[in-house]
Amino acid sequence: MKTRLAPVLVAVAILLLDQPGDAYAPRGQRWPAGSTIAMHLELGSSTSRLLDGSPDLDSVAESALAAWNPYLNGVTFQAFRDSSAVASGNRVNTVSFGDDVFGEPFGSGVLAVTQTFYSPRTNTITETDVVFNRARSWSSYRGNMRAGLIDLRRVALHEFGHAIGLDHPDDHSQSVVAVMNSHVSNVDSLQADDIDGANAIYGASGASAPAPATAVNDTLVAGGRLLPGQSLTSPNRRFRLVYQGDGNLVLYDDVERSAPWSSGTAGLTTGQAVMQTDGNFVIYDGSNQPRWMSGTASNANPRLVLQVDGNLVVYTPDGRAPWDRFSKPAGMIP
Repeated sequence: MKTRLAPVLVAVAILLLDQPGDAYAPRGQRWPAGSTIAMHLELGSSTSRLLDGSPDLDSVAESALAAWNPYLNGVTFQAFRDSSAVASGNRVNTVSFGDDVFGEPFGSGVLAVTQTFYSPRTNTITETDVVFNRARSWSSYRGNMRAGLIDLRRVALHEFGHAIGLDHPDDHSQSVVAVMNSHVSNVDSLQADDIDGANAIYGASGASAPAPATAVNDTLVAGGRLLPGQSLTSPNRRFRLVYQGDGNLVLYDDVERSAPWSSGTAGLTTGQAVMQTDGNFVIYDGSNQPRWMSGTASNANPRLVLQVDGNLVVYTPDGRAPWDRFSKPAGMIP
């Protein structure tokens, strides 16, 4: 079937847009129900150490893809690392660096561009290609933007939002906190408005949206879980515990701009981190296999708490702490 190219030029500049509101902006195209969106990653390694400890830039992109998956209701991003020909209009979805966008210049201030092919008769997407501007200085980190150093993960979250059919809400006279706004900002994760937009296109998936940016949730109760991209935040807002799309559970210190602890489970298929009712805090991979645990089973109805001192503690109902990251940082590997 003949397809039509709908190039979406995404200009991303350093500008904080954080006024509250509520609206998202679907573009009108979507992937067919049940699609597996195979994204061929060709970002490779970084010339310097990535600030969040990610092993390479492809891992960062995988994390961003996985962050969208719980909200696509049957449509799934799947990442592949290979050296497929990067081309426009070849029915292969690619993620790459470029000096231009398939021969067209990026334009002033543009960090990345997503091109989308779709059928004008059915408005179904048939190909999407993301090109990051090679001329920029890239790393991966959480928290506020850093002068002269672009966080690839938050830009990738934005571009992959275009890949599923979302536009910029602020280009449609909306004032919202969203990673899909047209300018990069201190927003470094999917927000409720972004997820509402995905649900509007693909139907509600049943996955919980992350809490609004103004909320603080420092506790995972018995039976609670963290899905990719979800997090706990300490009451003083200094520390964040993030379950990343690469399978790693990472504690970030946003004052020191460091990552003082992680579960060491990067590179796994994405699953979930669960505070089980038996007392064990467990990280499962995408095949539901346990890959890290606190080793605290037989402590019924516990809670996991991220404290103001950065300690991560499993508490029992009577106040005992059978595990914390300061005294037992390694936990147990099944």
